[in-house]
Amino acid sequence: MSFQARIKTNFGDLTILFDNENDLKDALENASKLAEIINEKAASLGILPETITGFEDISSIGSNGVPRLQKHPKKKSDTAKLVLFLASKPLDMNQWKEATGISNPLAYVNKGDLIKNPDGRYSLEASARMYVIEKVIPSLRKHD
Repeated sequence: MSFQARIKTNFGDLTILFDNENDLKDALENASKLAEIINEKAASLGILPETITGFEDISSIGSNGVPRLQKHPKKKSDTAKLVLFLASKPLDMNQWKEATGISNPLAYVNKGDLIKNPDGRYSLEASARMYVIEKVIPSLRKHD
């Protein structure tokens, strides 16, 4: 079994594969620092955006790249974070509203959990991504 970590950067997602769970856990402890380094070096990286897989039980991706939730968290804040987590690229406010069904998703997410790009698109910081991975997604899957 292989394990993977996805890091959301200003230019897209970066997926890193690991042979075992311990290597993944070790890498996740340093994920914030790694994300900062990658964002700093983004101009010299040639990474193509990729559709996020492995979450087909929770969401599908529309033709415009915006997630369509099939399962919804109980809290609006979790819904707002989950949508940004599942998006293959940062979302603008209209896309975020459409995907969450929340008229102002920004009101439900702490500023420290977000990355706002200069073009007004939003993605999640590493700590918020970890929250979605460790809390939100497991809570949606345990009801299966």
